[in-house]
Amino acid sequence: MKKLTLTLSAAFLLAATSLLAQDNIQYPRFPGCADEHTIAAADCAEMKMMQFIFSNLRHPDEAKKAGVTGEIEAKFTVTLAGEIKGATITKGLGHGCDEEVLRIIG
Repeated sequence: MKKLTLTLSAAFLLAATSLLAQDNIQYPRFPGCADEHTIAAADCAEMKMMQFIFSNLRHPDEAKKAGVTGEIEAKFTVTLAGEIKGATITKGLGHGCDEEVLRIIG
């Protein structure tokens, strides 16, 4: 069985955790982690993000038929209000996979 793999780096979560410790700005957090702080916030956000992805990511039919698998790289900005802006694919696979990643990012 072929599968679509979405690889995400938690580096931005760790960077955000460092920033949280340095100032009093309220940075956005993944839903369900609003009451967590510092390292617990990063752990909670990573877990909730992965749960969301695994629950919602669908392998596009076109990609299944073509036997396409692999990794897709995307970049985006999360504003202080928690909105996703400027989501783009920096390394794609085609066959509907890139569009699926952009759909998941929001």
